[in-house]
Amino acid sequence: MTSYTDRGIQSFPLLMSLCNRISCMRSIRGKALLTEIVTVGSVWEESKLHEQSNDYVEDFCDFLALIWYYLYTCSGSRLTIGILKILWENLVGAGYMVLLDGFSKVPYCSTEGRSLMSMDVATYNAGVSARSIASRLDDQPRCPLPNNIQPYRTMSYVNTYIKLFYFPPDDALDWIKSNFKLYHQHHVLALVSSARDAKHLSKQVMDCYRGKKDANTIRI
Repeated sequence: MTSYTDRGIQSFPLLMSLCNRISCMRSIRGKALLTEIVTVGSVWEESKLHEQSNDYVEDFCDFLALIWYYLYTCSGSRLTIGILKILWENLVGAGYMVLLDGFSKVPYCSTEGRSLMSMDVATYNAGVSARSIASRLDDQPRCPLPNNIQPYRTMSYVNTYIKLFYFPPDDALDWIKSNFKLYHQHHVLALVSSARDAKHLSKQVMDCYRGKKDANTIRI
């Protein structure tokens, strides 16, 4: 009984973290954002360099700014700055996760399209900075963001994934074998799905995950 109780207590922080992530993912309307990314459609396929990120990024950052405003102003004394910081970190991290999930679902993408994906991520990173959020709420009472934000997913996490699409299939597979635990199986399979030998490569990717209990990266 004691052992069972101890395991329950040890799992409680993880359950709390997952609950926070799920609620924040729902708050940012993750499914709707994912749909916007995929429905950019032929723009991902174009063989031309883009000077600006896609419109959905700015719209999403505006939406996050409003969420922060209502969290900050409507909470009163009920939420401490520590709780607000955790919520903001999960909101921002969820945004990065949706970007990665959306990019993994784009069926075909040109080299220039991958560059546009990186631009979208950079724009999002800048758009959720303290200065950017303040400027988006310039007609509202001051709602400063907490310092030292550390979201559970970051720009480098998504950019690393995007860069892997530039790798030759065999090089990508070598990287996957060493780093597959860092990414969800669904996302990693997308890296090789367009390769000439996709079926064989996908089987090798699946072999990496098979029976690995510590390969537990989730899609939230």
